[in-house]
Amino acid sequence: MKISLSLLSVGMIAAAATAADRPISDITLEYKGSGLRQDNGQAYAAFQMRRQAKESTDLLYSTGFDAYVTGAICTDLTGATMGQDMWSQYQTGSGNRWAIVTVAGGKAAKGTWGTAAAAGSYSYLYQDNAQSGYAGFTTGRSVEVDFSVTRFSNTVSTNKGQTQMRTFDASGSQTTIGMILQNYATGTNGSISGLAYLNTGTAASTGTYSFTLASGSSVTQAGTHTYYSAYDNTTGVVYWGWDAGTTGETGYYFDPTASGYIGAANQVAVNEVDFLNNRNSSTTAGNMNLDDVAIYAYDVPAPGAAALLGLAGIVARRRRN
Repeated sequence: MKISLSLLSVGMIAAAATAADRPISDITLEYKGSGLRQDNGQAYAAFQMRRQAKESTDLLYSTGFDAYVTGAICTDLTGATMGQDMWSQYQTGSGNRWAIVTVAGGKAAKGTWGTAAAAGSYSYLYQDNAQSGYAGFTTGRSVEVDFSVTRFSNTVSTNKGQTQMRTFDASGSQTTIGMILQNYATGTNGSISGLAYLNTGTAASTGTYSFTLASGSSVTQAGTHTYYSAYDNTTGVVYWGWDAGTTGETGYYFDPTASGYIGAANQVAVNEVDFLNNRNSSTTAGNMNLDDVAIYAYDVPAPGAAALLGLAGIVARRRRN
């Protein structure tokens, strides 16, 4: 079932990033510190419990693509005119590289990359609340993006494309959360990386950092997996994980403040969510399927406040008894 709140654009306080603002560059900073921690679902579960204690969650957008028309999602590749269900697309190079395809159980968004530098450059498919932006819903709040990706086992080992999820603020700068999913190729398992914008306190080292989450693990092999990336606005902690809700869930988290970074992370409102394809170093065409996208904004109480909420519930129950 598809739910879309994209029409709720009245009262938005930030304009969408223009195509000219959209960065066409790769990750230049890799985090080398010791602040990344394996989650095993516990820290993320605590985040979800604190969110549920307040019970203030907005589903900003979700889709399973099943109601879409097979074929191009967008016909305008400059980002000026929206396509199906108010998605926009921006890319350089030739060929439309996002399309709706039929898959087992419904439909999915197929993202492809090309075989040459011109055809294989970045291709962005982005959701920005009908070009009004989500900043009015995410300012000062925690944010989470859930999605599914099918990565294929290829017969050509040189096919090293990737699909990324990134969040951007109204200026077009990377914000808070994101992920990089390398495609599976013969003889190797594609890696999974988390993205976070870190403020180190020095201009030379501030920007979007990549955290290698897993490489060679069975869960990174070809197939369909669900992924999530979330940012806790109260604590500054960033979360990444996949196959959420299953016994095989694998997750990681990073506390920027505990690692000496300034401002916890880039606490700028998320204005849009982008999915993009990158040819990387491949010499052959490749693709991945995107499905089940959901964007949430949370009001997460501080740990002390959550404890007080729980205590109040206990007292209330005792009074009723």
